[in-house]
Amino acid sequence: MLTPRPGDGDPVTGSPGERASGTWPAENNPAGFADAWPGLKRIPGHPAAYVGRGSAERLGDALAQLHVKRLLVVHGRTSYERSGAHRFITALSGRHEVEHFDGVQPNPGIEQIRAGITTMRRFGPEAVIGIGGGSSLDVAKAIAVLAEQRRSPEDCLRHPEVITEVRRCALVLMPTTAGSGSEMTQFATVYVEGRKRSLDVDQARADLALIDQDLTESLPLGDSVSTGLDALAQSIESYWSVAATPASQTLALDALGRLLPALALAADTGVFSDPRVRTELAHGASLAGPRSTSAAPLRHMPCRTT
Repeated sequence: MLTPRPGDGDPVTGSPGERASGTWPAENNPAGFADAWPGLKRIPGHPAAYVGRGSAERLGDALAQLHVKRLLVVHGRTSYERSGAHRFITALSGRHEVEHFDGVQPNPGIEQIRAGITTMRRFGPEAVIGIGGGSSLDVAKAIAVLAEQRRSPEDCLRHPEVITEVRRCALVLMPTTAGSGSEMTQFATVYVEGRKRSLDVDQARADLALIDQDLTESLPLGDSVSTGLDALAQSIESYWSVAATPASQTLALDALGRLLPALALAADTGVFSDPRVRTELAHGASLAGPRSTSAAPLRHMPCRTT
């Protein structure tokens, strides 16, 4: 068990010395993937985010380039199977040691983060792979960062200045919804005693994001509508935010140019499974993600005050 130092918060099970060995070499930079992956598009505003049908199939290639073997896969209990994402992890089992942290619930609470940190410290992954909607991706980001900290996760969320230790594993995110944009940002939302807290540190940004519209095809209609509207709202808010920059406004307009026609087509036909709709929603939602970083201080504020 970790012995707290004076002034430290509550310890979480495990200590740096008890963890399995493994560090994340800074020289493993996946930003050059695009040259080897024809047909995929790189999303601006992120060092290595790629969108396109078949991007999920590149996971094995990516992990080989990252030189990682021990994988912690973070996901929910239904979307992981329903989306077909499990196939890509199963294909890795012969060459990698895989551990699962599953059952992520919507709007994750601090209890899930503490459990995930305990798993991180016991297993010592070389890479964390988050698969699912915004909640699963947020949990993956949070535990990858907070498992290395000496202070409790509650302290880190309340006082981000105590986050001083660097992330020691690779972080790969694969969304199964098109809306939250979590795969593109450095934010992770966690609820502590019913209050919303946000992790906001550079190292919570994924080293690699793979956005494959095929993983969203099985998303239920209600979830497709709500996530699509979420992406639309984020794009609009980004454009008119007082924190907007010319770059973020350009991305917001690009996102709107994809989201609006796709949502209109879905509304006319009543079908979100149309490949054209899924493609544009996935691309538009990802474009809405990186711009939210620049507009984040005011995200959703106009909706609250009018």
